[in-house]
Amino acid sequence: MILQTLLDKHCREILSVTRGCSKTATEISNECNIPLSTVYRRLDLLKNLKFLYVSYSIRLDGKKLSTYRNRVTEIHMSLDDDKLYVDTIYS
Repeated sequence: MILQTLLDKHCREILSVTRGCSKTATEISNECNIPLSTVYRRLDLLKNLKFLYVSYSIRLDGKKLSTYRNRVTEIHMSLDDDKLYVDTIYS
């Protein structure tokens, strides 16, 4: 699952634009030119892998606002006896 995620162009773009700064799904969509529905699917995948910090706040109109920031600093992979080992280093 991790390797598939890292090979996904949209996931890599999301991780890239959220490195060092939090962004909303709409900001990510606009910046990366990715449809919003695709952004939400990839965000779910990246959240499940714990690759993103998610922060929540309440807007003045009462709606919840989620922002996302990359938390991965390094990923090490190795192959040994037909097994793939992944070591993820988080900030």
